[in-house]
Amino acid sequence: MQNVVFEVPAENIIGLATGRLRRIGPVIRETETGRIVNYMRETSVLPVQNVHLASGMVPQLQNMLALASPVLPLLNLGATMAFGAATLSKLGKMDRKLDRIEQKIDIIDAKLDELSAK
Repeated sequence: MQNVVFEVPAENIIGLATGRLRRIGPVIRETETGRIVNYMRETSVLPVQNVHLASGMVPQLQNMLALASPVLPLLNLGATMAFGAATLSKLGKMDRKLDRIEQKIDIIDAKLDELSAK
């Protein structure tokens, strides 16, 4: 079994330690209200016995990692925006369907009013 390691946002560490916040999977919530405060990201951590290898990394590899690090949050942002756009699209479709249902209910209501007036 592989363990998943999450990066705890610094602003939430004290709240988690004091019990003001609680973690459910990658989601951090307020204990009292259940309101979502933050989402944690998966991260990878070198095992303690391999830390000495990191200090002796090949300089080219260090440079590649340094170049990639600033790009990763942008990729995360892009994925979040794509998810948001897809969600808005689906909500728009649902809204249009509800409008059509409302129109049909109005027609039925008008016909029932006509029948009851006779």
